[in-house]
Amino acid sequence: MMILLKQNWFKLFIVVLVFVATGISIQWGFYALNREMSATIGEQAAVNGQNEVKVPGFSDFLINEEFSGVPAEVDLASNPDAARYRTIIKDGIAEGPNFGGHYTIISPGCGTECQQIIIVDQATGKVYSAPFVAAEGVKFVKNSSLLVVNPPEIIKEVYEDKVPGWLSTGYYNWEDNKLIKLIEIDYWWKQ
Repeated sequence: MMILLKQNWFKLFIVVLVFVATGISIQWGFYALNREMSATIGEQAAVNGQNEVKVPGFSDFLINEEFSGVPAEVDLASNPDAARYRTIIKDGIAEGPNFGGHYTIISPGCGTECQQIIIVDQATGKVYSAPFVAAEGVKFVKNSSLLVVNPPEIIKEVYEDKVPGWLSTGYYNWEDNKLIKLIEIDYWWKQ
């Protein structure tokens, strides 16, 4: 009976070991794939004979319209985040549009290295929120639809050459009331 029990425990141990090893190899595979996909941007730039990746600039996404009307009342029912940040939103829109012609970006804090991105359409009062948060802020200008999340100059200032592997800079275009990802630059190689 004792030998049978030891054999079953040994079999169970082997099964658990196989599952753990398989899980580790799958995780390593995803990690390696992510690194490979991130490296592709740099490799493509090297193929094109460039030293650096061409990132979008604000002048690439200029908006020719300027909002001159009376701002619409904020529609708090248009977005679930609107009610939670209503005071910050109302204070933010009081300064007028600061993004994409007639939008106002407000980025209230949501914890350590966490800033929600709220976009208010001054013409309609509708409120939109990004499906992600920023760790080190956002950069934008009034006459462009380009939004830079975790701008590289802020990352360099905060982290110097010890950038956490989870941090990246994202470049997004605001189009049809949503943010479209243009490019994302990972910093895993700076760890």
